[in-house]
Amino acid sequence: MSEQIILTTPYGVALADASVPCVITQWHSFANKTEFIALQEAALVYYEQHSTLAEPWGWVGDVRHMGAIPAEAHRWLQDQFNPQACG
Repeated sequence: MSEQIILTTPYGVALADASVPCVITQWHSFANKTEFIALQEAALVYYEQHSTLAEPWGWVGDVRHMGAIPAEAHRWLQDQFNPQACG
């Protein structure tokens, strides 16, 4: 795998692997609402720039070391992220 770093933080990293192709979010620990949204949005921007109907990308979330998602971030996922990602 040849992964490109999209964003790296103490609580997680967003990667892209064009050989698959997919975006990968790996969570290392708990992220507050602002941190969670920032990492997800960085990955989503990359995903939207590279995924097309002709060449769709996947998305892998490694949540083995992630803490609970804050309630506000959960609402953001439901109301904003999911509709945009599933476009």
